[in-house]
Formats: sequence, structure tokens, C-alpha cells
Amino acid sequence: MTSPATLAPVTSPNQEQVRREFAGLLVRELLGRYRSIEQAAQDFGIVRSTLYAVMDGAAHVKQFTYNRVNVGLGLPSGLLWAIVQGDRAMIETVEFDPNLKRRILAVIDPPTPPASGRRSRSH
Repeated sequence: MTSPATLAPVTSPNQEQVRREFAGLLVRELLGRYRSIEQAAQDFGIVRSTLYAVMDGAAHVKQFTYNRVNVGLGLPSGLLWAIVQGDRAMIETVEFDPNLKRRILAVIDPPTPPASGRRSRSH
């Protein structure tokens, strides 16, 4: 599985799904550092299957659930939902690990490739 540290920015017609998947990878990475899935779900006040849905980037997961996971992980208030929504302004204003912030911003707002400067010739 690709970790958020190596997840390349992805351009997709469904950017929200890409952001949900990234948020899920981030949760999975942070959970792996210090607790079991079962214990985390219990601590967050959600069932294990709901926590797995968050980690899998499931489209049916609502803001309330992201907020519960967010608080349980000790992340800045509303950060996971801001990732899902692509709320760059919120993410930029919150103070937290600058490396994590750069990773998040690269996924929610991938850089556009520069124009090649070459013009095609018509024949």
C-alpha cells in the first residue's frame, strides 16, 4: 500500500474521491504508529467497520465521522474534513507539522504541469 508520504498528486475527474483516499491513508498511517484499529474505533466512539470505511476513502462517510477520527488522532480541528472538501484556505491557516501540511496541499491542489511552450504545426 502507498503511504501518504509517497502518494503522488493525482489529477482525476473525481478529486473528492482522491482526497477521501488520501485522508484515509493519512488516518491509516497515524493509527499504525500507536494503537490497534479495534482500540482506535472504541476510543473514537465508532464501530470498527466505520473506521475501515474512513481508511478506505468510502464516499458514504460523513463529516461527523471524520471529526470524531480527527479528534481521536489529535489532529487540528476539522483537518480531515478540510482535506476531503479540498479547503485549501482552512488547511493553510491551521498551525501543524509543516511537512504534513505540504503533503496535504500537494494532494488537494496538485500543481499543474507547465506548458511546453511548443506549438503544434498544422499540415
